[in-house]
Amino acid sequence: MSCFMVNREHALAIARAAVSRGLHGETLRLYTGDIRIDFCPEFYADPLPPSSGGTMTLPGNRLAELLLLENAKSVASRYGERADEWFDLEDAFITEEEWTAARVAEDDDPIHLIKAIHCYEYQACEHPEWEDSIAYKVCKGLVGHIIRTMPEYDDANWGEPTKKRSE
Repeated sequence: MSCFMVNREHALAIARAAVSRGLHGETLRLYTGDIRIDFCPEFYADPLPPSSGGTMTLPGNRLAELLLLENAKSVASRYGERADEWFDLEDAFITEEEWTAARVAEDDDPIHLIKAIHCYEYQACEHPEWEDSIAYKVCKGLVGHIIRTMPEYDDANWGEPTKKRSE
């Protein structure tokens, strides 16, 4: 199995989805079992806002940075190197201009977005802490949320699946 670094646009697309996929105009909130993650569309230049009572506020630009850093850990683990030997950690920093441009970009098609998240997960899963990472929890929660908000999902039966009729 090989892995590579996703580009900044890839990480920004996932982060944009997290801050723009809430219901009723609210920002998205994910429950991951041990922590609730509230996504925030505003740009944060300062360190992350403090967590309190099992709640973490995660600004979109910081999520994109976190995704890039988790990906770097994976590539380093896969190829037996330290991430900072080949990936300048400063390269993970998302500027306010980048985040502003990403925020106003058109939303991605749900299926293409799910596929982009799956691609990212494949590239980021090579280090031993992956399944305990915030990035992992965000990806799993976001895919589930995207699926549940698709119109086809509401049309499906709750319970036994309906058989497709041949035409």
